[in-house]
Amino acid sequence: MTVKFIDPDSERRLTRAQLETYDRYLDAIRTHNTYIADAFERGKKEGIKQRIIEIAKKMVLAGMSYQDISTITGLTIEQIEFLK
Repeated sequence: MTVKFIDPDSERRLTRAQLETYDRYLDAIRTHNTYIADAFERGKKEGIKQRIIEIAKKMVLAGMSYQDISTITGLTIEQIEFLK
């Protein structure tokens, strides 16, 4: 999203109402950017979680002990047992 900034000289010529509108615009941009960043982080964490589960499934199929899988992946024994 492109943010349109007002240079200081132009800002001095704005009315109070225009400045308030501009401030709301900047707040909306910041809020939007925060939502995008949060969604990106949630997606990244979910992708990592899914990859750990895929690897743990392969480890179970390879006959590794649940304790070793737990130590390596950080999953609990209960979570690993659920993968069967």
